[in-house]
Amino acid sequence: MGLPFKDHQESLLRTSFSGAQGEAHHQLQVHGPMNHPAQPIVRTRFNRAASVRLALLGCLAMVIGCTAPQHPPQGLQDPVGQVFQGAWFKITYPAGFTPAPSLASSTAEGFDSAAFISPDGSVSFYVYAPQWGGEPTDIALDPLRETLVSEKRAVQDDREIQWLTICAKDGGYCRSYQDTRAHQGSVRTILGITYRDEEARRRYLQDYLRFRNSLEQFAD
Repeated sequence: MGLPFKDHQESLLRTSFSGAQGEAHHQLQVHGPMNHPAQPIVRTRFNRAASVRLALLGCLAMVIGCTAPQHPPQGLQDPVGQVFQGAWFKITYPAGFTPAPSLASSTAEGFDSAAFISPDGSVSFYVYAPQWGGEPTDIALDPLRETLVSEKRAVQDDREIQWLTICAKDGGYCRSYQDTRAHQGSVRTILGITYRDEEARRRYLQDYLRFRNSLEQFAD
């Protein structure tokens, strides 16, 4: 798609994970001559009030610690994930990602393509797997805003594979795809990832590889 990266996400809910950790260390020191006779302990109202406050704060801290929501670190999503079923395929995407169906199938109910957006909005995965060949118009290069920065082709058995990377001219994002055509182009499959920067790509790389390898296509 020829849109700035943020526009790819404008209709979907963004979720960012953040957290804060802190520690407090308390030291109690007792001083006095070794041979000093023991003195009676005076329990004042101030000491009792302070003790009560400390006890209440301790209980509150334990309650907060037990009930605070635990968020998974970015890029370490559930490897099992969730299954999305298109018209002629199914694929497993990471838990927490938001599916965004795109091109409707012309030969069956459902979709031929879909994107899956990460909770922090820094990456999205893409799949295009129609019944036969086709043209993925939803990821067409926009020459006004984008540039093709790399392209490579190879032939493996009866398959022609193309790898390409497209980047925004303003540096806002890049998107990389593996485009596979089989049986003289009658079957076409595209898998890809759009990423805000190289750090985001590396962080979600393992999630993307699991996503890519999970694709299952249906027979007629």
